[in-house]
Amino acid sequence: MNLNFPYKPKPWIMLAAVLFFAACALTGWHVHATQTDPLVVLGIRLAPDDARTVFGAMAAVSVLFVVGGIFGFVTGLRSSDHLTLTDQYISAPKYGFSRSVTTIPLADIQRIELQTIKRQRLLNIYRRNGRLPITQSFLPNAEAFEKVRSALAARAKSGA
Repeated sequence: MNLNFPYKPKPWIMLAAVLFFAACALTGWHVHATQTDPLVVLGIRLAPDDARTVFGAMAAVSVLFVVGGIFGFVTGLRSSDHLTLTDQYISAPKYGFSRSVTTIPLADIQRIELQTIKRQRLLNIYRRNGRLPITQSFLPNAEAFEKVRSALAARAKSGA
């Protein structure tokens, strides 16, 4: 049985990330531009210059995340990438924003590992030349992720 699912960032998640990090950037920039008094953050007292430095850096990093989120949002809207699992191979973009597709013959898979990071599940597929991570959030739903995981596990047991 072949499986084929869209594999791309979800635009609404990327939009939420853009809005969150835009708020962080604006807050950081505001503190950076206006702080004249000492500031206590998480029990740490910062001199005005230190507060401006910390919050300026926070603003700069947040802007980078906003740019990445915008890229993910556009990718989620425009991408036609798919994850495909057949009796011979698994094929998917190695990275969620990548246009190049990685195809791994099932015979080349050395091990499969399920990893959970803060409720986000990844299926790491290891081969001699590296790893192909399959991210649950890039598939349509948790059921699709589970189908891919169980089909790969079954094929690995049967020596496919």
